[in-house]
Amino acid sequence: MTDPHRTGRGSPAEPGGEGAGSTAFGPALVDVLQGRGLTARGARRAACRLECARAALRGGDDRVGEAVAAFQVPGRVELVGKHVDYAGGRSLVAAVERGISVMVAPAREPVLVFVDADGRERGEFGARFEVPLGGDGPEEGREDAGHGEGPVWHLYPRTMVRRLARDVPGRMDGGAVVAFSSSLPQAAGLSSSTALLTALWLALDARFGLVTGPSVTPLPGTPQAPVTQTLELARYLSALESGRPHGGLPGLRPVDAPRGGPDPEGVATEGVGTEGGTQDHAAILLAREGRLTHLRYRPLEQVAEIPLPEGWVLVVASSGVRAEKAGGALDAYNRLSVEAREVAARWRERTGGDEPHLGAILDGLSDGDPGAWMGPRFSQFRAECLEILPSVVHALEAWDAGGPERMGRAVDRSQRLAEEILGNQVPETVFLARSARRLGAPAASAFGAGFGGAVWALVPAEAAGNFVHRWRRAYLDRFPRRATGSHFFTTPAGPGAFRVF
Repeated sequence: MTDPHRTGRGSPAEPGGEGAGSTAFGPALVDVLQGRGLTARGARRAACRLECARAALRGGDDRVGEAVAAFQVPGRVELVGKHVDYAGGRSLVAAVERGISVMVAPAREPVLVFVDADGRERGEFGARFEVPLGGDGPEEGREDAGHGEGPVWHLYPRTMVRRLARDVPGRMDGGAVVAFSSSLPQAAGLSSSTALLTALWLALDARFGLVTGPSVTPLPGTPQAPVTQTLELARYLSALESGRPHGGLPGLRPVDAPRGGPDPEGVATEGVGTEGGTQDHAAILLAREGRLTHLRYRPLEQVAEIPLPEGWVLVVASSGVRAEKAGGALDAYNRLSVEAREVAARWRERTGGDEPHLGAILDGLSDGDPGAWMGPRFSQFRAECLEILPSVVHALEAWDAGGPERMGRAVDRSQRLAEEILGNQVPETVFLARSARRLGAPAASAFGAGFGGAVWALVPAEAAGNFVHRWRRAYLDRFPRRATGSHFFTTPAGPGAFRVF
């Protein structure tokens, strides 16, 4: 039967449910996926998604060759560190086991084809997106014939191909078909958009050798890829998504943005329109199973890995309120990023300093000068980085000595600051965080960009099934109209992106 907590893009039911023992790939694939850090349940789910991608890859077209690579790319949960990465702060993140499964094959025509395997099975318009490759590089992408504007996800391959054609001209020599299938709920704060962008880049890199050549392409998130190399890839993918320049590579204005002169800080470049940081890209690439990743930003640095307490799991509740960063929530999301830049600009104007962002300002403050005159946005940033995150890390490291209670107090404060200062919460996420605490979770908080999205709760693994049932029932009693859009699932801290073959 279908998994009652199945999420994602409405993908087809997994054969035999999540307890199924094999797919058309056979049990060997499940073994490979478990060997890369997925649980047995997560491996069966990913194997089914890979089978869906493989079916869509060729679709009976003999002009498409055999698959040359497949990757598994997770979503992520941000435990603490709300809206700090683009301002040089710190956060604590983990990968979830749900994610995007992607496969790539050569095409015998000069065209890049991207296929949403889940949408294809549902017969949706826009499940296929093509970018012809002419002699001067990629042409304008085309939707399915006979229809108008395509779905939001088309923006990601369109943006990526345009940027790659400029950054690595001549590398995409020949054609490729990339098919993907997702078990992530979209626009839910789990970074499904960054996971898709990362999956597409890995697939094209495997096909064309965008950076290192196909024979020596590193495997992000695995021991074969040095951390410094993976951090650099995270920086580049962040620049690609947000549109910022990277190293000596310039960015251009967003694809669909009106012309009106450059942004005064040079941030409006060819991207999907978000003015975000590197948190999601680094979390997806660097994660390791069973561990949380402590990251510092601008410059990006992996500070530490902290084990998730043994016997505990994360329960994620996607509220059903969509927060599409490339869609309706874009302006609200960017408002907080712009606000952080404006606070830093006020500091430089008043002090004559040259600190580029809030993190650099925070590093230079003395104990006697907390910078309170800078306003509530800086106070929230300072609390997340210097007080809440260290308290959570200490609680996790001393879990058996009152850790759950200390973590709960710190996370409650993070949630409260999001509600009162960031203003990025909706009634649904506020209710989910508070009801999780009432139901016994020692810590729970909304995460991601906000303005909808999801909430995580930390619970004992043995009680997770019952907790999911009670939490979902309480939520739907309060918000019955969210029954068709909300999703609740349990996940360990999963592995980062990895190559399957």
